[in-house]
Amino acid sequence: MNPLKQIAELFSTVAPEHFADLSLDELMSGEYQVGFASLDFFSLEPFVQYLQHMPPERCTIYPSVDEMDTTADGIIVVALQGRQLHATKYLIGDDVSYDTAFYQLGDWSCRQQIYRNGAEVKPIVIEFLKKDAEGYPVTFITAREYGLKVGDYEWSEAGVRIIERSARMPEVGVAPELTPYMESLVEFSSTGEVEIIRNLTQNSIVYDRSHEALSLADMLEQASSALHDKILADLQAAPVANTVGCFLFEYSDQGPLPPTIALIQPHEITQEEDDYPLLWLNAPDCELFTEDDFDGIRLHGEHDALFDRINAQIEELDYEQADQLIVAFYLTLCRRLQDSLLSSSLLQTTEDFFVTAREFAACNEAVFLQQLWPEERWQPLAAALEQFAAAQAERELAMIRRLEAGDWQDDGA
Repeated sequence: MNPLKQIAELFSTVAPEHFADLSLDELMSGEYQVGFASLDFFSLEPFVQYLQHMPPERCTIYPSVDEMDTTADGIIVVALQGRQLHATKYLIGDDVSYDTAFYQLGDWSCRQQIYRNGAEVKPIVIEFLKKDAEGYPVTFITAREYGLKVGDYEWSEAGVRIIERSARMPEVGVAPELTPYMESLVEFSSTGEVEIIRNLTQNSIVYDRSHEALSLADMLEQASSALHDKILADLQAAPVANTVGCFLFEYSDQGPLPPTIALIQPHEITQEEDDYPLLWLNAPDCELFTEDDFDGIRLHGEHDALFDRINAQIEELDYEQADQLIVAFYLTLCRRLQDSLLSSSLLQTTEDFFVTAREFAACNEAVFLQQLWPEERWQPLAAALEQFAAAQAERELAMIRRLEAGDWQDDGA
């Protein structure tokens, strides 16, 4: 059988023979060998641990909960029959879990995951993997609610070329219309280990084994130099004619590298009365924004593997530790880049030009400016921020009092 021809039906069908015995009581009944894991590394996708930069030490099944490396992200119950995976159950809360069944469908190995909340069941993902007679992956299919991907694996002495196609999830009974998505190349060392994974479509490196020997501090130092040098090289290759008052890095705590960039022009640095004093310091609102029409600086490419590995390791840290690390990283990068830009002619800048950063959800721009600006420049802004906070608190208190008095209509009503 070819799962693609029935992919919508296979994805949405929660077969009783696969999921009826996945209650915690059933898994712990003694019928299965049971272990525990802190990370869901059980995807059937070939090379997934490299592609997602999973920490090798966390890709472990522990014989007991007491021996687990951490339970901070929950507990995954792993059930095996013989030496084969039968099921996993990722416990979220009382009667809430992600249940995953592993089974065979003709020549295809299958992994199917559902979300269970009491009697409510929702399909999450289904995967199919077909191997040749020697055990090499031939085709991998993964499908979620909105779409699917098919990867064909072509093996040669140079490594394995992965040719991926994608499609929207079709209606039940309809085969998907696949279109080219991405091509990758996995290269091996002389000892058969994965050495490099290249994204041939985007001309970038997804995984580089040389990073395995580096500490997080070493990788952050490499990333800082890579970003600094790439920005200067791009500005030299594609000069910006506009005068710039601020060079802004904007990042996300969900994946702080690489950042987006905005070159903020003097006419964009404005403040209206009663507005937040740093309202203008917002990358998507700027004319020269790397995620919009401005493509003079491109940070994705040869260093993607380094950035992705850093992001994966930072995700393992607690929030406060990660935040301190990333803020320190961008403070160092901002100072270094500002010195380089002011000592060169790569960018036309205003007299009060500065480089800064912000995490777009935390809106921590003031944290950076307090560290980056000299005291005489920071103090007027600090006073304005304090005045705005006080006025905002006063407005909120007035609104609460009006609501308590039953006066919730707009003033213009």
